[in-house]
Amino acid sequence: MNEFLLDRHANHTCTDEKVCRAINLSKSMVRFSALLNCVPDLNFIFSFLCEEITLSLDLSAVSVFFLDRSQDILHFVFGVGLPPDFGALVKPVKRLTLDRMISKYGYLLVIPDIGTITDLPNLHLYKKWNVKTLAWFLLHRHEQPVGLINVYSFGTQIHFGIEELLFLKGLTDQASLAIENIHLNNDLEEQTTQLTSLYDSILALNSSLDFYSKLEFLCVIARSTIHAERIEFYKFLHEQNQLHLKFGLDSYGKIQESCQLTLTSPEDEGDIFGWVVNNKIPLNKADLSPKFFSQKTYSNFRSVMLSPVVHAGDLYGILAAYSSNTGEFNARDERLLVLFANQTAVILNQAIEVKQ
Repeated sequence: MNEFLLDRHANHTCTDEKVCRAINLSKSMVRFSALLNCVPDLNFIFSFLCEEITLSLDLSAVSVFFLDRSQDILHFVFGVGLPPDFGALVKPVKRLTLDRMISKYGYLLVIPDIGTITDLPNLHLYKKWNVKTLAWFLLHRHEQPVGLINVYSFGTQIHFGIEELLFLKGLTDQASLAIENIHLNNDLEEQTTQLTSLYDSILALNSSLDFYSKLEFLCVIARSTIHAERIEFYKFLHEQNQLHLKFGLDSYGKIQESCQLTLTSPEDEGDIFGWVVNNKIPLNKADLSPKFFSQKTYSNFRSVMLSPVVHAGDLYGILAAYSSNTGEFNARDERLLVLFANQTAVILNQAIEVKQ
C-alpha cells in the first residue's frame, strides 16, 4: 500500500529532481523495513544494508562494524566496494575508543576530508586506500552501541544533503531495531536451553547415583549451560583453612590433577577464593591478572566466577567456572552458577546424611 501511494505520487511530481530523489529514498526505506521483518538474520541485515545504501545513494563503498558484546570490541563483518585487503588489514575498535569518539562527535559524523582529522581509528589505512570523504552512523538501541556503518568515497570529496542524512539515519535505526530483536530471540532460546538443563540437573538429584556421579552430571550440565571452558568443585576444610579440588571438568573430560588452596586474608585482593569463603556470596571477576591464573597453572584463563556451596548456613566448598575470554560471564550466568552450587550443596548434604 505504501509503495502504491509513493508510485502514484511520483507520477505527478517527478518533474523536480529533488522530489524524485526523496520519493525513491522513501521507497527504498519501505522496502528495507519490509525485508528486515521477513528475514531475522544478522548476515542478511548487514549485506542488504550495505547494498541498499550504495545503490540508493550511488556511493562508492560501505562497511559494517559489529559490536562483540563478550569482548567489547567493534570488528568488521561486511562491506561493499571496499579494497580487497580491507578485511585483513582493518583493526577492531575497542569499546573505550568508540565511547570516546561518540562523546566527542556524536552518533553521526561526516568528514568531508579525512585529512582534517587525526584521531580516527584505522586512519592510516584510509589514507593508504585514498579515502577522501568518510561518514559514520552508529547502530544503537537505548543509547547503547550495537555497531557502526561507515560510508566512504575514494579520491573525490562528496557531499551529503539533508535527505541523504535522514535516509541513512532511518536505515540505521531500523537495522538497530532488527538486530535487537534477533538478540532478544537468541536470549529467549538460550533461556529455554538453560531451563531444560536445570530440569535435567533436578532429575539427577533425585536419581540413585552416588555422590561423585551426581556431581559429575551437574558439572557437565553447568559447563555447557554457562559456556564455561572449565568448572571445578573445591571442598572447604575448616580446620586447615584450605580448599581441596575434589572434582573438575574441561573440554577434555574429568580433571585428574590435585590442587590445594590455603586461604590468606579475605581482604587480600588476590585471594578471591578466601573472599568468597569469608563472605559466602558469589563473585564474578571479568578480567583477572595473568598472575592469579599462573599461580593455579591456568595460563589461558582470564575470567572466573565463584559461588559458595552452602547448606543451612554451613559452607561445604566453592563451585568455580573459568573462561579464556575477558568478561565472558554475565549476571544470568552468575545466577545459574548459584543455582548449580545450591544443587551441589543438596547432594553433599544427602551424602553426609547417608554416611551418618
